[in-house]
Amino acid sequence: MSTMLHQFESASDTPAAEPGHGAEAILAGVVFGAQKFMNQSDWTGVLEPWLERLGQATHSDQVRIFENDQSGPGEPTKSSMRAQWIAPGGNFGSPMEVLQHVSFREVGCGRWEDMLSRNEAVVGSLDEFPESERPILQQEGIVSVAIVPVFAAGRWWGFIGFADCHAKRKWQQAELNALSAAAGIYGAALARQEMERRIAAAMVQEQLAAEIGELLTASARNLDEVLQLCSSRIAHHLDAQLVRVWTLDRDGKLLKSCSGFSAGVELTPSQMRLGECAVGRIALSKQPEVWSGTLTELWPGSVEITRAAGLSAGLGHPLLTDGKIVGVVVLLQRGGPTTAALEGLSSVTDELVLAIERSRAMSALHLTEDRYQRLVEATVEGICIHDGRRLLDCNPSLARMVGLEVADVIGRSPLEFIHSDSIPDVLQRLATNHTQAYEANMVRVDGSVFPAELKGRDFIHEGVKLRVTSIRDITERKEAERTAQRLLAEQTARELAERSRTNAQFLVDASRILASSFDTTTTLNQLAHLSIRSLAECCVVTLFRGECAEQVAAIHVHPSRQELLAAAVEHWKDRWNGNHPFTIQQKKGEPFIVANLSESDLDEMVPDAEPRRVFGELGMRSLMSVPIVSGGQLIGSMMFARGASCTPYGADELSIAQELANRAAVALESAQSYHQAHAATQARDEMLAVVAHDLRNPLNTIYMGSTLALDLTADQPTTPGRRQFEIIKRTAEHMNRLIQDLLDATRLQSGQLALEVMPTPPKAIVDEAMLMLLPLATHAGIALQADVPEGLAAVPADRMRLLQVLSNLVGNALKFTPRGGSVLLSVTQGEAGTCFRVTDTGPGIAADQLPHIFGRFWQARRTDRRGLGLGLAIAKGIVEAHGGTISVESRLGEGSSFLFTVPITV
Repeated sequence: MSTMLHQFESASDTPAAEPGHGAEAILAGVVFGAQKFMNQSDWTGVLEPWLERLGQATHSDQVRIFENDQSGPGEPTKSSMRAQWIAPGGNFGSPMEVLQHVSFREVGCGRWEDMLSRNEAVVGSLDEFPESERPILQQEGIVSVAIVPVFAAGRWWGFIGFADCHAKRKWQQAELNALSAAAGIYGAALARQEMERRIAAAMVQEQLAAEIGELLTASARNLDEVLQLCSSRIAHHLDAQLVRVWTLDRDGKLLKSCSGFSAGVELTPSQMRLGECAVGRIALSKQPEVWSGTLTELWPGSVEITRAAGLSAGLGHPLLTDGKIVGVVVLLQRGGPTTAALEGLSSVTDELVLAIERSRAMSALHLTEDRYQRLVEATVEGICIHDGRRLLDCNPSLARMVGLEVADVIGRSPLEFIHSDSIPDVLQRLATNHTQAYEANMVRVDGSVFPAELKGRDFIHEGVKLRVTSIRDITERKEAERTAQRLLAEQTARELAERSRTNAQFLVDASRILASSFDTTTTLNQLAHLSIRSLAECCVVTLFRGECAEQVAAIHVHPSRQELLAAAVEHWKDRWNGNHPFTIQQKKGEPFIVANLSESDLDEMVPDAEPRRVFGELGMRSLMSVPIVSGGQLIGSMMFARGASCTPYGADELSIAQELANRAAVALESAQSYHQAHAATQARDEMLAVVAHDLRNPLNTIYMGSTLALDLTADQPTTPGRRQFEIIKRTAEHMNRLIQDLLDATRLQSGQLALEVMPTPPKAIVDEAMLMLLPLATHAGIALQADVPEGLAAVPADRMRLLQVLSNLVGNALKFTPRGGSVLLSVTQGEAGTCFRVTDTGPGIAADQLPHIFGRFWQARRTDRRGLGLGLAIAKGIVEAHGGTISVESRLGEGSSFLFTVPITV
């Protein structure tokens, strides 16, 4: 920068000269700004002239400086305009107060944030920018723009924008380099200003601590006077309009304040209980609070005081000693609480605690000797006074701490009770009159070592420099710290467990998706959608079919980038599907991770301009691929990718991805088995239909022939030949029923069962069924009865099909009911419809068989060859075709009851 200043100082020395344009004129403006920023701490009259020079040098219509707002972790980046220059005669853009706290992401300019935070400029014309970025430019009337980041000390501070509002513009590289130099100068000035602020704040804190220290070591004053003076010092150094300190009474119940500092407002004594108002809440929780905006009730009656003084912000801090609350300090300002105020107030809390404790100790000197003795003996901390060579006085707590009596401690060297490892540090702090608390190891007379916190201060007594030191045994605090570390380790373990639970839930969700459908394309797309919720920003699933690779799913977490991902997949298929190292590794069935994909890696991987643009805008910086293997054979792969804002992939993610791929392989295998089974079932049904149809003609011939033969031998009823014809006829009838069952089952399966529905009385259907089935029951020695009430409403049904259902159910009951048993056919009507019930006294059905009883080709006993196992399945299909339902109730040894319901209305 010094060379730059030297080269252009002549230009900066002539401010009245007409500015030129181009890179040299820009650099002249850079030098002008550098000199101003380095020589002036107040930039009020510097920024606009500097922007004017830069604007004239670049022939821009407007120049603006934006600085990034301070934001906490996880908060979006926002910027606010610090200064602007608009060319004479121009009336472009929004007023300055509008462009404050603007979020890049919210106005559609997330890409700007990504580029500027990487120290890359954003340059181009309006029509060259993505659609999402144009509205903010159009709103400001900008046609072309060059935005250069402000970087310094490794930090992104903001940016400077140069806008053209009348015509498109092509920026030269030399001009952009000069603008970057201008931004660098401004960034260096901001960094220096920040450093100066921190140094000034540190000096203020040091001066404040020194002054309060002087107050504490000065002549004795009562506590209210000490706190009054301390409040005044704090207000003066931290630019506060009100400072007030409350102290907790000796009973630990009331907070009291009799004084404080306030600019122009009288403060009256105040007290409150713990938990009452904001001050009492701080004392109870032992946690500081920061207030901004309208102040609520900080202490009783504070609202009127703060409103009269125009106070709107501040902070309160607990005063703690050994973890116990001794008071609360409050600082209020008219503006927002500054960082300097926060840090400054925090830096003097120990001094205020010491002031409270010292004041109480000083007041105790005026008590009787007996009360003083009890107070000293009750003091938890060890206190001693020494001159550097020998101990002049100590309290009983210190004597007990080192294992001696008070008389035995006095006269010894103070270093005698300091462990040898800590002596150099203690001597150095004594030499510098260190007043802050520090830790050292101390030694008891028995040789045991314990950790202690020491805090001392030099004072002059009768012309001699002495030092009073408070010593606190922090063994319990150290144990608490170890406990905290252990708790932290436990928290880490819990986080790991939670991560494991999350991963397990992820895999459970994946399994649920994979089991939800046998449509592999739909399933894999849903699986990719699940992956982008937690494992990736984009996911591509590829299936290998022979030498071909098909991308069956390609999903991006941001819908706006879905087209980019699709274009990237197409480029991949067109150019590198067979010979790219990634593809080769995928086809070998090897998992791999590319943790950080750099720009140079992308340049090498994608040398052509258009694919390089697509992959660059996609923004993927970490890749992971796992194979999908079934039966030892590679059938596909899953590729996951993340952007630069996410953590690079590691072993944990690879393990989850491999498990996901394994489950996908099982699902694909199951889908293939399902489709094969479905095809086999369909082929079986088609074959049965063909066979049944082709058997009908020869079977009808056999039936008619046997019937004719029986007619011709009607006058010979007892001949052996006639009995054979009867057997042939019955067998043909049985075979015809079997074939009819096969055809009905096929029609039900294909949804082609035709019904001739008409209103039919239930009693007529039952009577006809009884007429048909009673001979069979009589022959089997089983009592068949019917119970049908009179006056039942007709049901819309196919009479022959319902007869077929009753025939199947009653026939089934007769088949399994032993001789001497009974079968009851009953009918009832209700709101659900007409209910037909067939109840038998047979052996019953096992509970494990009930779910399968209406299945096709199911039989209770595998050795039963009296049917095909289609009767109940056909009955179920016919009932459901009528819009009804069928079910069974049965227990072993108690018989069975089959019931079906047909709606009364269609």
